[in-house]
Amino acid sequence: MIRQNNSKSVLGLLGWRHCKNALPKTLIEAVKQDLSNLMEDHSGSKHLTIFNSIDRQAKKFKAEVSGLQSYLQKNLHRMPAVYELALSQEINKILQSNIGWQESELSPIHNIRVKFPRKYGISSFTTVPWHQDYGATDPSQEDLEIVTAWIPLTFTSSHHGGIEIIPRTTNFGWLEHIRGNRGPQIKEEVLEKILKENYDLKPVRVKTKPGDVILFDQYTIHRSLVNTSRQIRWSIDMRYVAKGSMSGRPGMWSHNPIVGNFKHGDVIPLIKERQTSLDDPEVTIKKRVDAN
Repeated sequence: MIRQNNSKSVLGLLGWRHCKNALPKTLIEAVKQDLSNLMEDHSGSKHLTIFNSIDRQAKKFKAEVSGLQSYLQKNLHRMPAVYELALSQEINKILQSNIGWQESELSPIHNIRVKFPRKYGISSFTTVPWHQDYGATDPSQEDLEIVTAWIPLTFTSSHHGGIEIIPRTTNFGWLEHIRGNRGPQIKEEVLEKILKENYDLKPVRVKTKPGDVILFDQYTIHRSLVNTSRQIRWSIDMRYVAKGSMSGRPGMWSHNPIVGNFKHGDVIPLIKERQTSLDDPEVTIKKRVDAN
């Protein structure tokens, strides 16, 4: 089913922006340092100081790739640099200039992703078919306006497992999804119909480097490609809302942190609170994709 979206996208007709060289190298390198320290704690491996040390460290986990991904995801509270970046003044300026939100908040829907080369296997968490991020939000929140910031920590292209976006798909609104072998995806017949009737819609394979930020709205169709290179693709994806808006995932933490105002003592307890909710078997995480 195709539901036409009558509201105007916060990112205009295209539904996405490529913000080049928007983040300083220091913020990216700090995240890599936290990643390295965390993997060192997990494996006892000697810290490496060369540029690709996180790749070398991660490949020591080749027999438990999914285990490493889960470990990193569960230990975001031990990586404050992720939140120094996500709540930085630079991100605040990006959201102000590209969306017009004078004040923004971080949604609890966010991830760190380590995409290994194909020879290590293809993970449904890091290599996702065509979908819309609106599917990850709670179905009880109908009037959401949520934006994804996809932030590469390493160089990415179609060869390195980067992302592919179909611009100008935001006006189709929320499309019917299914849960396939590689996670939530738009029904093939729905996507085929859209592309057939709108032949001018062309996917864009985005090439990025550390310091870039890719913004796209909740309805923009995109996917994550297979990593056919020898390098690991590292990225974080954050969701943002205007200050005072619904978060997309109610009850995950007591309040949304304000962008541009990172304070370790305030933010890290929230991240722990979020993870406690995710780990609690009594807490049901509701996603729109499962309520189709």
